[in-house]
Amino acid sequence: MGVTGRLFEIVKLRGGGYQLAVNFDPQIITLFKEVRNLLWLGFQVPHSTNNMAKDAKRVYPHAVSLMETVRTYGQTLQLIEQNQVIEMLVAEYRNEAQAMITRGMSLRWDYFVNAYDTHRYLPAAGLDGRENRHISFVREFASVVSVFQDKTNSLVNSYKEINRVVEDLSTCPYNHDAFAELIGKIQAAIDRLNLEGYANLENWVAELDDRIAEILAQRLTHILQLWCTEFDKSDDGEVRRELVFRDMTNNRKGEKWKETKEKHTPDSNMTVQPIVHEIRIQNQVIFLDPPVEYARDTWIKQLHEWLGVICRLRRIRSSRYEIGLQMDEASTTDLTYTFLLTRFTDGTLEKAFALIENKVQQLRDYISKWLQFQSLWDLEAEY
Repeated sequence: MGVTGRLFEIVKLRGGGYQLAVNFDPQIITLFKEVRNLLWLGFQVPHSTNNMAKDAKRVYPHAVSLMETVRTYGQTLQLIEQNQVIEMLVAEYRNEAQAMITRGMSLRWDYFVNAYDTHRYLPAAGLDGRENRHISFVREFASVVSVFQDKTNSLVNSYKEINRVVEDLSTCPYNHDAFAELIGKIQAAIDRLNLEGYANLENWVAELDDRIAEILAQRLTHILQLWCTEFDKSDDGEVRRELVFRDMTNNRKGEKWKETKEKHTPDSNMTVQPIVHEIRIQNQVIFLDPPVEYARDTWIKQLHEWLGVICRLRRIRSSRYEIGLQMDEASTTDLTYTFLLTRFTDGTLEKAFALIENKVQQLRDYISKWLQFQSLWDLEAEY
């Protein structure tokens, strides 16, 4: 028994693996306390035992500090293990702590005992560089691990907040303001992490952006399916919407065709606003007002409005406050989620435009029958 050996030791766990520990026998602490009690009671203590107790008393504060620091370090590593997604962000602080451990592996308890002896007999000279370095190591190690713990705890809380907001993207109302508010909260949290100086933030944000993009792609897929269903739904709830016309005479002869203009509410309800197409006769010429191309244009604009709710959102960025050539060269596509439209490989997007073209063709076929009466109208004029 004695105050000797290295500061740290590697202990093999029963369940497998290894753990860092402080190489300090707890019985040494009991020894110097018992020696102190015996001296108070007036008993004689052997000189060697008394010296060993004095050495233990000298290094006791450092040993307690090291044990508490190592315990804190182990708890922080366990917290990171439970939240592996933040591991890369605290890698720099973890490396600093490991560098301190590497530095401390070569230190021995003898240096701490000798440091006090030197300071006792040479007070004017103070501690030499080597001894001073060993004593200050305990404080530096505690400081580094404390920063490591604080940064990790803060990051875990920030990630829980970010994760909650990301999950809300799956259930929030389908409108631009709701999505933009959630994305804004995520960006604000990332900005805080950027200002706090976490490492590897760019790579971490890229992974988070991929996760957000996956959720938004699912929302887009659902909206496209819902749009196709509503676009092709009949008035009685069955699929296939029919053309509804009304007869008109003189300048009001024509037909009305109900077209859909969907608006999404928080409850995913859709409202249908009819648009009137009239078959007119003016100067003995039969024509459709507005023309067929107006129907296609209106439907495509409505579809773009739905897609734009997500596609116009600004993507999260790791360095929003940094100004440089990278920002100038970034295209609009890179800054928004428009690229999600290129991820549809199952024909979902093509189906929506195919339905529009199919409906337009139905309109053309139906109107062509009415335009055939132009020749009869011309014959009437001749008689």
